[in-house]
Amino acid sequence: WGQGAFPDVGTVPINATIPYRTWWTIGGRLGGMTNALTPLALLLALKQVPWALLSTRALGGYSFDRLSFLHKWVGRIVWLFATAHIVTWSVQLGMDTALGGQMLWSFVFLWPRFRWGFVVSMRSNLSHFRLSC
Repeated sequence: WGQGAFPDVGTVPINATIPYRTWWTIGGRLGGMTNALTPLALLLALKQVPWALLSTRALGGYSFDRLSFLHKWVGRIVWLFATAHIVTWSVQLGMDTALGGQMLWSFVFLWPRFRWGFVVSMRSNLSHFRLSC
């Protein structure tokens, strides 16, 4: 310590821009977090003791009533992350262009993965808003 002279952190002006591919990165991370939280939501939904690991005495002995509350909130968080994943990827698809200069949206639905992702997202959003109203 004490070797060299370094300026304070606050004295350097911030000169940074957001990289172009940031929306893909954010969307990919949100999708990974959605996939990582899905097993927790399923674990909290199990009712009977052989499969409901959190109902055993060794892991807390929680009843289904208490776990049901947590299951609902983890499910809401999963839905929120999945919706944010869709939104961020949609923003990036709107910014990208294909070789002919067309927006990438015109080519997205050629892949079955995006078609089924669209169907699943519309179904989950419709059921979420129908149940919450």
